[in-house]
Amino acid sequence: MARASKLLADGSSVKETAGLLGYMNQHHFSRHFKKYPSHCPSAHAAIARSCYEANSKASTGG
Repeated sequence: MARASKLLADGSSVKETAGLLGYMNQHHFSRHFKKYPSHCPSAHAAIARSCYEANSKASTGG
């Protein structure tokens, strides 16, 4: 699931991430993903992106 987290944080869609990881559909992927960080993939992606943006602004002084 670490690879899934990275793909989602980098902007891949849930459907695209599911396909890249070999899941037959995004529903199946989402059910498995929820067991890992305890929230759905789309919420994880949003959280990861906001953290990345905050870290980027902090490191550049913006």
